Amino acid sequence: VLVEVSTLGHFVSKVMCDPPEPSEFERAVNEFVRLAEAKAGELYRSTDPEGNKGEVRHVIWSDVLVCPSCGAATTFWAAAVQRDPLHIRETFICQQCGLQAALSDVSRVMDVLPDPILGKNVPQKRRVPVLVHGRTGKNNWKRPATDADAIGYDQVESLLRATPVPV
Repeated sequence: VLVEVSTLGHFVSKVMCDPPEPSEFERAVNEFVRLAEAKAGELYRSTDPEGNKGEVRHVIWSDVLVCPSCGAATTFWAAAVQRDPLHIRETFICQQCGLQAALSDVSRVMDVLPDPILGKNVPQKRRVPVLVHGRTGKNNWKRPATDADAIGYDQVESLLRATPVPV
């Protein structure tokens, strides 16, 4: 006889030993997707490179760096990511003043933001969207992020703040 006292362990073992009816499971999943779509569906809509309405598959985000010489801000993506072939450079080159420095010596931009769950301000690295991957119909696409994509992040933050969670 085995006994599991954790809630998660109990749930997993119960589902494994007594799985739900497939039709009932499908109904529950479809209802969950419908509710999620109604609450947050717009967050997954965007436009493709031709301006057609599409669906976001995923977004690549980047830390924001600050040049130690001139103070100019740029993204880690712009400063350090080399594509084709994919490689992360070890040297930071400021696009504003031309300074070359080890990437490890370049500071990230930090913001102090209110955390509604903890009830206090917390330091957080500033991150911005840099590349959006999506789908329009059966076609996959990718494009550089726009200011409208960053606004979507603000909507996610608002949605998260409005959702109560136990502390």
